[in-house]
Amino acid sequence: MLPRYDLSPTRNGYMFITATGACYHLHFTEYYLTDCAGKELIIPAFAFLAEEAIRHIYDEKVRNTIIYALSNYFNKNKCACLSYICDTKDGYARHRNIIFRKWLRETGHMSIERFDCKKEYNLSGLYASILIRSENPLKEYYLDAFTKALRAHSAGCRVRRCHHRTYCRHRE
Repeated sequence: MLPRYDLSPTRNGYMFITATGACYHLHFTEYYLTDCAGKELIIPAFAFLAEEAIRHIYDEKVRNTIIYALSNYFNKNKCACLSYICDTKDGYARHRNIIFRKWLRETGHMSIERFDCKKEYNLSGLYASILIRSENPLKEYYLDAFTKALRAHSAGCRVRRCHHRTYCRHRE
C-alpha cells in the first residue's frame, strides 16, 4: 500500500491534513444530465481542493490519498461513473487537469477509464473528465449523456447543475 494521509469523513466526502498543515477536502456531489431520450440522469461528481491557498510543494501522499478515495468509491460502486471538473476560479484549471491526469496514469488504475473534454472546450477554460470502469455495462449511456450536456453548455443553453460547472466529452 502506498503511503497516504488518514481520511476523516465529512458530510459530502472526506478531508485530510498534510504534514505541512494544508487541509484538503474531497467532495462527492451530483450532476444532473439528460440522456438521449430526454430522461433526467443524475451522475456523481468528484472534486478536491485545499482549504486555503497553499505553497505548491510536491507531496506524494496527497496524490496517494486522493487516488485511494477514488479507488474506494469505485470498489463500492461497481457500475458507477464519476465526473471530475477542474476548478476555474484561480486560472489553474489546466494545471489541475494535467496533474490529475498524471496521477491516474502513475497509479495504474487500468480498470478505470478516463474520458476528457475535447480540446476546443479547454480553450474556453473548461477542463473536465468522466471516470468509468472499463467493464461498466452503462459506459456508452453515461458518455452520451455527458457529451449531450457539454454540447448544450457550449451552445449557451442552460443545463441543470449542482455545485460546479458542467460536463465533458469522450476522449478522441
